[in-house]
Amino acid sequence: MRCSMILLAAAVSALCGCPTTPMDEDAGDLGPDTPALDALQTTDAPAPDSDGDGIEDTRDCDPASPTVGATGTRACTGSCGAGTESCTDGVWAPCVPAVECACTTEGMRRTTSCGRCGEQAQECTAGMWAPVSECLNQGECMVGDVEHQTNDYCLDRQRICGDSCEWGDWDYAHAEGICARGEAMCDALFGDYVCTDECERIDNPCCPLPVPVPSECM
Repeated sequence: MRCSMILLAAAVSALCGCPTTPMDEDAGDLGPDTPALDALQTTDAPAPDSDGDGIEDTRDCDPASPTVGATGTRACTGSCGAGTESCTDGVWAPCVPAVECACTTEGMRRTTSCGRCGEQAQECTAGMWAPVSECLNQGECMVGDVEHQTNDYCLDRQRICGDSCEWGDWDYAHAEGICARGEAMCDALFGDYVCTDECERIDNPCCPLPVPVPSECM
């Protein structure tokens, strides 16, 4: 019987021009080591995102802050005082001094900008400018910083730190709504409503429970 099936398969292949392949009694048995099954069973775990800002921790310049993503700047202290360092894809570059560090006149003093639009007194010592005061009169943010705020009430807004190291006005992608997404209420005082994804209230079909009861109310 087995020989007859093999001869029949060979004859059909010859008629249609298809290559013949010897039949295997176990061909229909997909065991646990089948590559296709292994591929289906393998899934990649999502990359960690500790602050939930959509940037994985390995590329996040501050994995603990949702307002800092894959790029950022911050104040730092360089070889001759305050400066600025920048981050790209989670990697912070060396501190860049705000001004030239080398000097030629021993004991000479100068005032330079530092930090967040602040001022610092420096003195020429051994051929290098050295700070003799803290960075004073600083603003509230670093130039170019971006602050982003969101919440469950659909608030979505940003503001930028301007050239004077002061925050600009908020720019709203979406203003705060009157309820939290998914919130539901059945109350004589506060009303009967369900909060939509746009943080707007609509009638709650489950208050009071109608008959028959809708599936979403069960």
